[in-house]
Amino acid sequence: MEVASEGQVRRFKRYGLAVILLAFAAIYARSVTFDFVWDDVEAIRDNPIYAGPLLDGLDATQHDHLDPALRKLSGMKPAHDSYRPLLYLSYLSDVSISGMSPRGMHLHKLILELLSIEAFYIVASRWLM
Repeated sequence: MEVASEGQVRRFKRYGLAVILLAFAAIYARSVTFDFVWDDVEAIRDNPIYAGPLLDGLDATQHDHLDPALRKLSGMKPAHDSYRPLLYLSYLSDVSISGMSPRGMHLHKLILELLSIEAFYIVASRWLM
């Protein structure tokens, strides 16, 4: 039985990654045409936070993650703290690039997912081989 050369193994890894990325893109590419759903409407599309200054938005992500009606209750403490500055910055970058278009946001998400798959594949293939 012949052992594969290093070049053949590298080529196989590249083709494997390409097949995985193409399959994922083919399955999820249609999501770029979708509109905002559920909480995206309130959290992104109708949220005035993305029109204001950066620091105000970062501050709001720390304090305004509760429903406004719940925030008025005295003694109300959230079960978890969900300060998410990276999520806010990601949405803000999407809004500044593509406006309030869901297409731009869905495309950005698809690209990030493809990059995540590639990074995982590279780390896993180096670790396992």
